[in-house]
Amino acid sequence: VTESGEDGCAAGRAVGNALWVTLGREGRSLYLLGRSDAVAVFRRDPRSGAVRQPGGARGCVRESRPGLPSLGCAPGRGLGATRAAAITRSGRTLYVGGLDGAVTSFRRDRQSGAIAQLPGRRGCLASSGLAGCAPVRGLHGPHSLTLGPGERDLYVTVSLAVDPQSGVVLLRRDRRDGSLTQPPGQAGCVNADGSSSCATGRGLRGAHSLELDPSGRRAVLASELPTGSLALFARDPRSGRLHQLDGARGCLNADGAEGCSVVPALRGAHLIAPAPGWRQIYVPLIDGNGLVALRVRR
Repeated sequence: VTESGEDGCAAGRAVGNALWVTLGREGRSLYLLGRSDAVAVFRRDPRSGAVRQPGGARGCVRESRPGLPSLGCAPGRGLGATRAAAITRSGRTLYVGGLDGAVTSFRRDRQSGAIAQLPGRRGCLASSGLAGCAPVRGLHGPHSLTLGPGERDLYVTVSLAVDPQSGVVLLRRDRRDGSLTQPPGQAGCVNADGSSSCATGRGLRGAHSLELDPSGRRAVLASELPTGSLALFARDPRSGRLHQLDGARGCLNADGAEGCSVVPALRGAHLIAPAPGWRQIYVPLIDGNGLVALRVRR
């Protein structure tokens, strides 16, 4: 599927400059995100793997603003430069993060894969005062979304290049309707400079992805810049709040900046791949052109 339908592909709507794809847990639907300021919806044949986009408003939800053609999509809010997504285990809720600074919430039909944004301010949160969205602190350029244990929490890694507001935003989830709210004060976010009334953390610039261990009591954040870091947190299982470990235990990087432990090869941490049981984690390196393997202390 391409925007133009060239090269022997089917033509699609709101599929330009794609950045992210995620599959429904049932394997019968697929969602494509990108700089079309939209979520494109596809039906998937589980046997052949072929995908097709439904017609009309069922096939996409696109940002509604003056001058932006609808392409026949359903109107949406907070969908600028969609970049990351997460689907609950029940399959009933889809969350989408956009680089323009918003997280949107959708009801999802598990059979058809169709999505509908929650009404009013329950349907999106944004740090930039987007019309119709609830305000949230520290949500600058969402890069990844991670659901916590029990799906009571949604963690949003945020980054604008080397912006000191890079870090993690915590959103509490209402399991009845899927809507999101931010805890007050420092419980609601941690970033590199403590702005927006967030807690201050180390090794967070260029924050890219977050992983939680199976117990739900530990979290590791990979950051790409300025040289790449891993930040280590303890997680409160009741509130979901993240507390960075003290001293050198709280972060790792190549040069010991910010009081972190030194791992010379750790340059440009991008993602985290935990081994079964979380005995080791593996980190691909953008700037180091390789892979780092680390043991996890109990």
